[in-house]
Amino acid sequence: MDDPQKQILTAFEIFGRITDDWLLDAARLKQAANVILAAIKVSEPHPYSADLLRGKGEPLTDKNDWLTPVYMFLAGASLESLVKAILIGRDMGYVKATQVKSTLATHNLRHLLNLARFDLTTDQEDLVDRLSEWIMWAGRYPVPKNANPADQFADKLNLHDSADPAAIDLLFASLHEIYVAEQTAREEQWKALSDPVSNEKLHDWTRHHLLAARAVEDFAATSDCLNDSTQHSVPRSSSST
Repeated sequence: MDDPQKQILTAFEIFGRITDDWLLDAARLKQAANVILAAIKVSEPHPYSADLLRGKGEPLTDKNDWLTPVYMFLAGASLESLVKAILIGRDMGYVKATQVKSTLATHNLRHLLNLARFDLTTDQEDLVDRLSEWIMWAGRYPVPKNANPADQFADKLNLHDSADPAAIDLLFASLHEIYVAEQTAREEQWKALSDPVSNEKLHDWTRHHLLAARAVEDFAATSDCLNDSTQHSVPRSSSST
């Protein structure tokens, strides 16, 4: 029987290289961000305050922009997952057997987009730099991990602009278009080969995609069999030999 630890490590590498899963995570995060954005646009007062959440005080009367940090965090995370889908699609070596390479294991959107050779405008550079702050700390915590004069933790909403949602939508759509075009080209290349996995002329990344896809099917089938056998098995006592 194979070493369970080896199976776990293999699974990490396999699932980490399924680029469509990164795409799905990006889509989920973006959809959640859109839901939050719709709530922000509602001009009704929000019912929460720190006092109210601790069981005292009266509801505040300011608008729902208190949800802006959550929107920016989710929107930034969606772009992060999407650009990582593009990068892993181009080079599956970003995901190793036990970890994601350090060059990819970052929330720095400008760094990731530079890796993807995506040409950013000046406005987009400003946007992704601010989104990186929302992902790393501003969307979750009152202050960053370490004090930095450049961090605007005194008023986090200064990290947001009313034009951001439209700019985020445009950037997401552009990255999505790149991913779809490149993934479609890879799939067309696979279909043109009778036995692509054994084709020595095929690029390594394409062969890895196919191997990963096949391995996922085998892994799922094995998991189903293990679950079925577990449900019908009788547990052994700790003293059994």
